[in-house]
This record gives sequence, C-alpha cells and structure tokens, in this order.
Amino acid sequence: MKPDQIARLLAQAIREGIYEPGASLIQEDLASRFQVSRSPIREALRMLSAEGLITMPPGGQGATVRMLTRDELTEIYDLRLLIEPSMAGAIVSRATPSQIDELRRLDEQMRTAADVGSWMRLNFSFHEYIYAIADRPHTTGIVTSLLGLSQPYSQHNIGHLGGREKATSEHTLMIAAISDHNESELSRLITEHLTGARTRLLDSMPEAQESDPLAILRR
Repeated sequence: MKPDQIARLLAQAIREGIYEPGASLIQEDLASRFQVSRSPIREALRMLSAEGLITMPPGGQGATVRMLTRDELTEIYDLRLLIEPSMAGAIVSRATPSQIDELRRLDEQMRTAADVGSWMRLNFSFHEYIYAIADRPHTTGIVTSLLGLSQPYSQHNIGHLGGREKATSEHTLMIAAISDHNESELSRLITEHLTGARTRLLDSMPEAQESDPLAILRR
C-alpha cells in the first residue's frame, strides 16, 4: 500500500473518531495494521502533518492527532463562514439534475445511517460533493481541508450535542435551494448550518484559562 493511500485511510479514521484528538499514532502499530514497512507509514504521517491533522516531531516518532484549542476551532469556523457561503452562486448556477439527484441520495443515506461514524462519512462526502459542484478547485481544496480539520469536533456535535437531526434537515433545505437556483437562500442556509454547529461546539468547550507566568514566584 502506498503512502497516499495510507494517509487517506488515516485521515478518514481521524475524521470519524477512530483516532480521537490527542491519540498517539505509533509507527510500529500502524505498520503492522497496514502490513507495510515503517517507511510508507512515516511518509503518510508527514502528509497528514502537512495537512494539519496531526502533530509530528522530526522522525515521526511521537505523532499524535492534533488537538484544536478553542481559539483554533473558532478560527476554522470563521474561515468556513467566510468562504463557503460565497460559493453559493457558483453552486446553484452549475448544479446539474444528476448532481442534485446525487445530493438527494447522500441525504437519504444520512437519514438512515445506522451509527454516527457512518453519518460522519456521508456528511464529509455530502459537503465535498457540494464544493465540487462549484468547480472552483483552489477554493474547494481550502474548504475541504478546513472541513477535515473540524470534522473530529463535528462528530461530538452530532453524536453528543444533538446536532444530527438539525444538520440532516438543513442538508435537505440546502438541496432544495440548489434545485430552485436560489443563491441567497443557499448562502443563508450554509451560514446558519455552520453558525449553529460552531455555537454548540464552543458552548461545550471550557473557556481557556490564562496561565500566570509569575505563579512560581507566588509560592
């Protein structure tokens, strides 16, 4: 198996919570699981580090799934809110009937998904597909990367904060807006979709505590 294939599977495992934020990625264990030497594992980990999904010291030993701070998660959602609603015009103007049918198929599969992991996999495909419709490859690359970074935290929203039903209904409304060629409505729905998820996630995270640089002198 090639490094890029390994990297794709590991990225999916991170997005779906198989490896949670902070989890260790041990080269020997991964090499055994993928039945390869450590060399392609190191290369795959370098790819994931470049994408920001993991943190990795030189040599690859001690690699861990990246843990986002509250500020980092806020920044990611701020960027998504800046970019994704602006894609609405390109999406509604370029969407073909067959592409809309594919979105409906994904939407129906999400409604009947047996578990959160399956729903998250379909959710990633749904958003990735909508981005692709816009036919803006550079923008799509950026927003797909941001989606991948936020997905492990989105899973908490879907699985534990009650966001699944709301997100699914919002997807259905997005498809209707695309079908109706309603740019302003799609932009509004994307904004509402992202804002709601961000609010639920940030409300569930503890406020950052400022450290006291003089604490050692106060004893």
